[in-house]
Amino acid sequence: MVECANIPELQEGQAYHAFIIHNSETERDVSLQLYEDLKKKGYKCSHADLDFQPGTSVVANITNTINVSRRVIAIVSPQFLESTWCQLEMVSTINLSYDRDRQMLIPILYNINPDTDRLPTEIKSMTYLEYKDTHFWKKLTDALVMDVPLAASIPAGNVAHGLAWSYFYGFLNLILPKLGERVKSWDYWEKHPEDRTQTGEDGQKTICQPRILPKLIIVSPQSCHCPDSFTDVDENIVHVGHIPFKASRAGNIDRDYKNSVYKVTDPKTLEVYYAILEFATPILSLYEMEQGAIAGLSTTQKDAQRTMFETKLEEILEHPNNRQCRGQAILLSYRDKPSDDTGHEEVTRLSTFVVSRIRHELNKQAEAAAMRPQIEDTSENLVQLHLGE
Repeated sequence: MVECANIPELQEGQAYHAFIIHNSETERDVSLQLYEDLKKKGYKCSHADLDFQPGTSVVANITNTINVSRRVIAIVSPQFLESTWCQLEMVSTINLSYDRDRQMLIPILYNINPDTDRLPTEIKSMTYLEYKDTHFWKKLTDALVMDVPLAASIPAGNVAHGLAWSYFYGFLNLILPKLGERVKSWDYWEKHPEDRTQTGEDGQKTICQPRILPKLIIVSPQSCHCPDSFTDVDENIVHVGHIPFKASRAGNIDRDYKNSVYKVTDPKTLEVYYAILEFATPILSLYEMEQGAIAGLSTTQKDAQRTMFETKLEEILEHPNNRQCRGQAILLSYRDKPSDDTGHEEVTRLSTFVVSRIRHELNKQAEAAAMRPQIEDTSENLVQLHLGE
């Protein structure tokens, strides 16, 4: 194969003409052959099996490679459409297409019949290629060269980032600042002293400090199904009360807000902890879009959107400029269904999962508190040493 004369120049920030995405089990050989053939033609390409950085998360590798690619070639097979990772790659590409206002995705249908097999709306709305087409190579190289405005190609498809931003600015940004102060002043313990009482081995009852984590724990179920109460999921998680506060917003003066507090019992040790819990309510929309007849969201598309939602929300919560909310919330991605189709795989109880994270966070706080006097002494010594010079 000879080098093409009209290969477009890579612009600043672009490292590849194309990033080739595929289902690793069924299209690996085809994708590698495509990778080698395009290289021989003079194109700079990226392939996950060859170029992904070890030690970096899969999501980060996908995002980073798409960001520095001019186009993304998707080898679309029935297995590709069932793969959460492939859906994530495709949706990420469409999302970046909106930012650049340029079509980036080039779908190649492989072992799939567009007339009889169901294709996602995002692909049906594009001019896709078929691998068995006798003019395949000319069409592919033409697609790699063309610069197509987004408005001429694809509809809206990514809702995950909008859900994350709306959740943050519409709710979390209101409740997370000063959440720790509200936990300390909560009057539940005065009204329910029995929940602070522990009985020792000698039968004596003592009043102890309740083990409560002064942070919001956001649980993101893999299924995106968010029941009304955590007790509906696990009887070891029982609602005990609310921590209320008021805030004025959008013409609603002193609107009432409240956080639900649950008593969480370790199923093995029967130790009791308290936590401010809520499901990641925006992903319930993804569940309803999957179940309903309007959006037509497939399970794999839903899973990809949920992954993007979690990634974006964590990015927002931990952003260095997010000083008021940073460190005030914990996002727990929870596998609430078996990962295989048999249903035989055991799923960890949610109470076990939550207690493990609460213990981890409380231990971190205790270690930090223990280190504080040493840090203060060191700082004082340095000040004295400086004054004595």
